[in-house]
Amino acid sequence: MDQQEAERRMTNKERIRARFLAHPGRWFGAQELEHDGGRQAWRTRVSEVRRDLEHEGLGTIVNRLSRRKGAVTSEYMFRPIPLGRDASERVAQKELF
Repeated sequence: MDQQEAERRMTNKERIRARFLAHPGRWFGAQELEHDGGRQAWRTRVSEVRRDLEHEGLGTIVNRLSRRKGAVTSEYMFRPIPLGRDASERVAQKELF
């Protein structure tokens, strides 16, 4: 089975998961997600993938509402769990003397 055939056989949920895992930190709108998850079912697929990613300890999918040209749209992003603390996070240190 070649790459194209493997992609064709993916379920909608697998397509949504692959999109988020391939692009962590990128916002996706409804049009992009409904292409992979199905016109009427993409929100359910995003919810299922969010649940699975949280259960596996990989991260979560967050959403935001944005206003563009008077219309309100939903966008979703995969936020992985950080491996360590952020460099900007202040850490209290013991005095040497």
